[in-house]
Amino acid sequence: MDIWMNDKCITIDKSYNLLQALESLELPLNAAAVAVNAVIIPKSNWNITSLNEGDKISMFQAIAGG
Repeated sequence: MDIWMNDKCITIDKSYNLLQALESLELPLNAAAVAVNAVIIPKSNWNITSLNEGDKISMFQAIAGG
């Protein structure tokens, strides 16, 4: 199935949940925030969040600075 990840269309297995999709892309998940269709998903719910065709996922990395 096709989903959008940070404005890029990617194809994933239709059985994947959010965590599996992120892991399949080999993205750094430490200090990351993720939203699905503009709704922030707590990291504790990534493994139970289902994905659907056309979902829009935004991933942000925390950056230290001052």
